[in-house]
Amino acid sequence: MRIMLDNNIWSYLGDERAGERFKTVAHSLGHRVVTAPSILLEVLQHPRSDMRAAIVEAITTATDERLRSEADQEGAEVVSEVRRLHPEWMRAMPDTGREATWRTYWTKRFWRESVEHHG
Repeated sequence: MRIMLDNNIWSYLGDERAGERFKTVAHSLGHRVVTAPSILLEVLQHPRSDMRAAIVEAITTATDERLRSEADQEGAEVVSEVRRLHPEWMRAMPDTGREATWRTYWTKRFWRESVEHHG
């Protein structure tokens, strides 16, 4: 089962430096921790750099799966509905290069940059 935590829980885990412990417990119960980029974006707004660093560490340590951005997921839903209702509107050869670039950014690079430059 996949679980997603809200920022209050991440704050508590950061305060206790318990990201790794939480991941161990979650796995022992058969869960995988998933996190959307919006959760990490909110944490990056925390005014105290020491707390921000602790929470970022907890999130990046405990997260098993980094979800696509909400905009990406919503866009995929729209495309799916267009494909279903009006397939003639779809390109024969879709241009997915830009989409792939943004997906890579939000699922990989953004997380790496948050750890390295959360200040």
